[in-house]
Order: sequence, then C-alpha cells, then structure tokens
Amino acid sequence: MSESVHHRKLVKELGSDVTYDAGWSRQPIVYVDLQDGLAGEHPRHIGANRPDIYARDISTGRTVIGEAKTTNDIDNQHTCVQLASYFEYLSLQTEGELWIGVPWMSAGTAIRISKLVRRQTRSYNIPICVVGYMICTMTVRKFWRE
Repeated sequence: MSESVHHRKLVKELGSDVTYDAGWSRQPIVYVDLQDGLAGEHPRHIGANRPDIYARDISTGRTVIGEAKTTNDIDNQHTCVQLASYFEYLSLQTEGELWIGVPWMSAGTAIRISKLVRRQTRSYNIPICVVGYMICTMTVRKFWRE
C-alpha cells in the first residue's frame, strides 16, 4: 500500500521518540517501517498487521509497538483491528506499551480510540502513549500517557 509523505514523517518522528525514550534501560533494538527503499529490516507482522515501529530491550523484555496515523486514518475499523492485535500481543510481553503518533489536532481522537480498543481487548495493564506532532520547519511534539 502506498503511504503519504505526511505518514512517513509521522513514522520517522515516532521512531525517533521511541528509540530515545528515557524508559529504556539499554539501547533497544528498533525496527521502523518507512518504506523508503533504504536497506534495513522492517518490523515483523503481528497477526495480519505490520506495525510502523517495533522496539524491544532484550535485557528487560520491554516492548513498544508504535503506529503512526494521519487524521483521516484514525477513527476506522482497520485501525481498531490493528490496535486490537497489538494490544493482544503486548499483553503477552513482560512489559508492553503502545505508542501512537498523530497530527497534534488528532491526539484526542487517538486517545479515545486507543482506550476503547484497550478496554475491548481487556488489556488494561498496557500503557498508551499518544504523541501529537506539529511538523514544519521544526517539529513540535506533546506526549499524552494513559
């Protein structure tokens, strides 16, 4: 599937934020699906879906799945199915988190949808981190953690 330039920018920023998050005890192994033709491994499929970012600290088992969504791609059945498979996978990990990167003004929708799917999958112990981005000459970001 073709992805938009805006989506690729969200993936790149979210991948950087996950990689350099202060919660890692050691540098994690990070796979980012940029589909930019550059060599490198893509995240593996989880169920029928491939996340945009997959990060893991082998020593602690901390696992982060990251998904970037544009404004028009947050509130739909496809996203709910994706998030459900990610929550179910993360529930089986030692320490799992779901991160979602969205345009700044879509953060509320991303929080609502991710909390709804977390409740539906009964994955109450999985933290959610929504990162809202304003991408221009300089990227501005805000984190919401649930």
